[in-house]
Amino acid sequence: MNSPSDHNQSQVVEDTPSAITLHQPLTGMRVVEMGSSVAGPYAGWVFAQLGAEVLKVEDPRSGDATRHWGVNDTHGHTALFETLNNGKKSIAVDLTDSGDRDALRRLIVASTDIVLQNLRPGFAERCGLGQEALIAAKPDLIYCDLGAYGKGGPLQHLPGYDPLMQGFTGLAQATGTEDSPARVAAPVTDFLTGIWSVVGALSALQTRHQTGKGSAVDVSLMESGIALMTMFVGLFQSTNARPQRNGLQGPLVAPNGGFMAQDGLVMIVCGTDHLFLKLCAAIDRPELGVDPRFASATARYAGRAALQTEIESELKKHTREHWMTKIGDGGVPIAPVNHVDEMMAHPQARAVGMLQSLDTDDGTHSEFETARLPIRLNGERAGYTHRAPHLGEHTAALLDPFKTGPDA
Repeated sequence: MNSPSDHNQSQVVEDTPSAITLHQPLTGMRVVEMGSSVAGPYAGWVFAQLGAEVLKVEDPRSGDATRHWGVNDTHGHTALFETLNNGKKSIAVDLTDSGDRDALRRLIVASTDIVLQNLRPGFAERCGLGQEALIAAKPDLIYCDLGAYGKGGPLQHLPGYDPLMQGFTGLAQATGTEDSPARVAAPVTDFLTGIWSVVGALSALQTRHQTGKGSAVDVSLMESGIALMTMFVGLFQSTNARPQRNGLQGPLVAPNGGFMAQDGLVMIVCGTDHLFLKLCAAIDRPELGVDPRFASATARYAGRAALQTEIESELKKHTREHWMTKIGDGGVPIAPVNHVDEMMAHPQARAVGMLQSLDTDDGTHSEFETARLPIRLNGERAGYTHRAPHLGEHTAALLDPFKTGPDA
């Protein structure tokens, strides 16, 4: 890791040692993010939240693709761009221009700890900015390739997006209803690939502490999707059966799904006989616990349709809030099935501080909120410290010095 220097002090929430230790443990680290869309930028966002100075490399003509996905109404950006790129710095680099490429290469060799790259397969290599070339030039560099189909195999040369990988890995076929497969609404393979790249990079940092050498870290959307299917890979080998699409109904145990209350759906999961007996008591139907149709886990799963009818006949008498109290306080796992606005307004989401707005540069308060890291370190959570950068906002300060000089 580079020694802490002035180049990223703007990322510190408070000018105290505790702020660096608790809020931003990666202060002093520099990350260069060469990519666009979701997976690479999400990885860069995690690093920025943890205190690293993240330099976002963007094409000067158009910038990151997500700058154009929606309306520019959030600090001058689209909501998605702001969400994935707040806290970063933007440098405009024309990778088709040899002068810009050379300047970026010198910047990386001089001062960068980690490179994140999710450009089209082969493009970084053709620019002289690939994994092998940069690690050869800077042996202590940690270089993360975030690909689509991964390295090796007949599809490695293809680009890809999250929905393609949800389709390829079986995730979409295991999601939805009997009538149709469905994609998970969140781009789960994108986000998970970003997270895995952070895990790989931090693991490589530990290796560097021990050996002084950097590492090549390879992750991909396809491999992340396969990892998400771990349970179903195992189940298929045990049963020779493909996952069944059952909407909110989950596999293996019952009750395990969505149940209609008076004012909407709740999710209830009872993974043991003991929890099922607690549920029966909470809904004032203790006889269901000894009903031969439901008295064992095997019987409950076989008779899950009838069990659904019995449980809903009671839940429809009261609101979700009523059952959250009565069933939840009875020790049974339960949650409301919320829309995103309901989740954002819920006292539990507010209490844990996962959502945060940002005071703008002119001192006024913004109503736009974004999700923070779902991690607390010693009780503290990294925060939303700075808006996303305008295209090329930091080029002059950070890249231009590497365009001149004796080796330029």
